[in-house]
Amino acid sequence: MKLHPGARFNLYCNQQIRGHWFEKIASDLVVVKVPAPEEIFDIPIIRVEHKSDILRLNILEEHGGIYLDLDVFFKKSLHDLLNHRFVMGIEAETGLCNAVILSEKGSPFLKEWLAAYNPAYEMAGAGFDPNGWSEMSVQFPKQLAESYKDYITVLGPDAFFHPIGTGIGLKELFDSGSFQSPESYGHHLWESQSWDRYLSHLGPSDIFQRKGYFYKLVREVLTETEIWGN
Repeated sequence: MKLHPGARFNLYCNQQIRGHWFEKIASDLVVVKVPAPEEIFDIPIIRVEHKSDILRLNILEEHGGIYLDLDVFFKKSLHDLLNHRFVMGIEAETGLCNAVILSEKGSPFLKEWLAAYNPAYEMAGAGFDPNGWSEMSVQFPKQLAESYKDYITVLGPDAFFHPIGTGIGLKELFDSGSFQSPESYGHHLWESQSWDRYLSHLGPSDIFQRKGYFYKLVREVLTETEIWGN
């Protein structure tokens, strides 16, 4: 919010949100209640991760804007990316990670991506598998980008997804006092991998006492009053 003054921040959810930290930012958010999708091309959506994947694409296709996972922390503005039609970043060698997406309304790339959830879509790697994981959310958009280069800007791993969410990468992100990534707009914190060790117990005292890269970033972006929530 501080890095993008004047922007409208929508939080899409299907449950009532409560809590001390949410209340601190609630006045800066527009909470939009939406039902989670239950099927796509008559295929049941089983996993909550897939429901989120598909919901974000539908919202961006209809409205345009910037989608961010909740575990993305930015250190500088995305303003210089706003003149691109569609933007995603590379996640190591895996594909294009959908934790950060910038999109114009009615993006041709996004329309094709959604259409490719249909098993009848004629491209290798397309078709939604409800028992799969990242095939359509990370791997396929990289493949699609090779055919739709005019409709997407692909950024390198440093933009959003470095360090990667491995053991070594998490140590660089949270434990290293010397790690630097000057080209990054921000960092995906890899909640599913970092939750138990780093994020589940994160509090203001950690921000001030720990010497790792992430904690230094927070201190650079937020004031002491904001960190403590007073």
